Amino acid sequence: MKLSKLYWLGLGFMLFFQVGHSQTAGTDCKYPFPQTKVYKHCIVPNHVSREQLNNDVAAFYDHWKTAYCKPTIMPGGYYIEGHATNNEVPAKGTSEGHGFGMITFALMAGYDSLAKQYFDGLYLFFDSHRSIINNELMGWTVAEDERTNSFDCATDGDLDIAYALLLADKQWGSEGKINYLQEAKDMITLGLKKSCVDHKSMRIVLGDWDSLSTATRPSDWMVAQLRAFYNVTTDSFWLSAIDTVYGMVNTITENYSPKTGLMPDFATGTPARPVQAGFLEKSSDKDFSWNACRYPWRIAMDYIQYKDKNSLKAASKVAEWAKVRSENDPSKFTAVYTLDGTPLQTYTSVAFTSPMLVAVMTNKENQEFLNKGWDFIKNNKYKYYNDSINLLCMLVISGNWWEI
Repeated sequence: MKLSKLYWLGLGFMLFFQVGHSQTAGTDCKYPFPQTKVYKHCIVPNHVSREQLNNDVAAFYDHWKTAYCKPTIMPGGYYIEGHATNNEVPAKGTSEGHGFGMITFALMAGYDSLAKQYFDGLYLFFDSHRSIINNELMGWTVAEDERTNSFDCATDGDLDIAYALLLADKQWGSEGKINYLQEAKDMITLGLKKSCVDHKSMRIVLGDWDSLSTATRPSDWMVAQLRAFYNVTTDSFWLSAIDTVYGMVNTITENYSPKTGLMPDFATGTPARPVQAGFLEKSSDKDFSWNACRYPWRIAMDYIQYKDKNSLKAASKVAEWAKVRSENDPSKFTAVYTLDGTPLQTYTSVAFTSPMLVAVMTNKENQEFLNKGWDFIKNNKYKYYNDSINLLCMLVISGNWWEI
């Protein structure tokens, strides 16, 4: 379903006058924050009360929303303010940030009575800024002038946006003006399946523009999202994509990171291997760097939510290495490593620490490390990318991310 411009104009003006005034919009949610899930197979921090964990998440959310959720030129729309990875155009943000934001608002509904309004505003902007190649996906850049239909897609943003629509369907239902479930199914089948997974290699590729059947980004290996896609569509295509991800994890671990379990920013080749320096973005494309930092979180979610043993194996590997590397002190876990675990930077970043803490959740022996880690991340604020990853990981770690 594609909504008419007339509808969006009306919705835009309605939301424009509601912002800051309505305190009841979106309160009819089915999974209101906090959910405070109890995991029998994973741990959460236990050195403070669950109420305190929820309060910590809420406080960080308040900071994040104020800092990064911004109204668009089009009334009623929103975007997540954040940097782009190159200087091709002056940019306000990216589809990556859009995905982060839509997931966040779907999970924080109940705490924030305007969460649905923000979610729908982000959808409004997505709907009017689709990829120039596949109209079911989002153009990856939020340009300064907010021009439409100017960019192709980046797979990570669309994986998260489609998943967020599934969360929205569970949270608010799809009987309103936006049929979240149908929009998600369209993105999954007509967008992601068609243009972001190569049908021969079954690898998640970099975007709808990518003609290399083997090029892939481990931070896009969102296996829990893929499993949710299967649960909703019953399309075994997504199970094959999951098998392909775990096959690459095993191959790269065995041949390039047997002591760490780390993944590179980008991988290619058959069998899978790290790319060469400067493959797409920078010299660290071959290392565990600013893309791959998300990998421990993404790969661990399949065990946390669905108890997958391959996920447990991969997450446990990186978690055990991180504990040893940091001398059991998460505040010493620095940013950027070669795949053999050699540090390339001396500073810390929650973009690296928080995803690793999600992986740490998979083993009860990591309780002390997780407790220390929570104290390190809960007030650690910096910039859009770091803060967005941190908030999403805090939602997982505190037991407030529910499955499809």
